[in-house]
Amino acid sequence: MVALAAIVVQAGFGSFYAWSVFREPLSAVYGVGVARVNAAFFLANLLSGFAAFGGGLLIRWAGARAVGVLGGVLYGGAIFLAGVFGESLTALYLLYGLSGVGLGLGYVAPVAALPGGSRTSRGSPTASPSWASAPGP
Repeated sequence: MVALAAIVVQAGFGSFYAWSVFREPLSAVYGVGVARVNAAFFLANLLSGFAAFGGGLLIRWAGARAVGVLGGVLYGGAIFLAGVFGESLTALYLLYGLSGVGLGLGYVAPVAALPGGSRTSRGSPTASPSWASAPGP
């Protein structure tokens, strides 16, 4: 059951990688070039890496479930707030960057929790949620 939940969560995080669909419309909305809008995606990716590292350390203290829930709330909340309050490019940078923090925390939680479920193959349970984020929406 945990593996199935991890796959569903990772599939939801796959929407993060649909950025290329939104970059041209966002550049038109903000009246800037695509490169300036893409900086939000770069920032979110950068922060997701740092958050995954920090989340790995946080899992030892709070547990995978708490870190995963925090990641999902941060990711979903930041995406929602970016849609509602993202009237400036700065707000887009801050809020989409925060979604990257949620992505990093949410990604590392199932990857850390699953290997203990299989005594014979530790790599397979870890890889299963990872590939689930690849298709995106």
